[in-house]
Amino acid sequence: MILLKKATAVKYHKFGNTENDDIYDSLMFSIKDDLLKSFLSTSEIRVSKPEGEIKTKPYPMNECLVAFAHSMKPYFFDHSVVHPGQLRLKIMELLYDVAECNRNMFLQILQLHEPIRTDIRNVVEQHYASPVSVSELAYLSGRSLSSFKRDFQNIYNVAPATWIREKRLEKAKEMLETTSLSVSDICYSLGFENVSHFSRIYKEFHGQTPSISR
Repeated sequence: MILLKKATAVKYHKFGNTENDDIYDSLMFSIKDDLLKSFLSTSEIRVSKPEGEIKTKPYPMNECLVAFAHSMKPYFFDHSVVHPGQLRLKIMELLYDVAECNRNMFLQILQLHEPIRTDIRNVVEQHYASPVSVSELAYLSGRSLSSFKRDFQNIYNVAPATWIREKRLEKAKEMLETTSLSVSDICYSLGFENVSHFSRIYKEFHGQTPSISR
């Protein structure tokens, strides 16, 4: 199991040995602020807040957490049986199990807070080639959308949407020349709306269609 703070973008790949019929099985939960605050204020669990930051890393699950994961599977496959109040209780159960299973991870939960401002350059350089929106980039940088646009303009002297579009078009040309991915695969992997829109702005920017760039 692993806990990730808010304002974190994650890209991951699942793989296994198909010859041995390996099975990769995972569940992902989002813990909202109000529920976390409610748990910390009403539970009898008390842990002193740590000094300094607890580093994020994966931890093994104990029997209680494994049993909890199995108990949640029906809700993932049949959404009609999910009731908000019941789901809230199940997430409370998850928090209790984590508190008993791993102290370090529970300390991480206690450290959750509003995202602090991070360097805009690092955020956009790391994520521009991912299908994320400008508002999502603003969130990842710990800023409101208006603050993000203003700070971005001061750094790059161009609107973020324009900069991101041009960087993605440069990346698209690189991918067309160096990979065997189809035009549509490249289009959607970089966050463009559809292939026709992508082809049109690609030609406007590079002076040729994506198919010619191959």
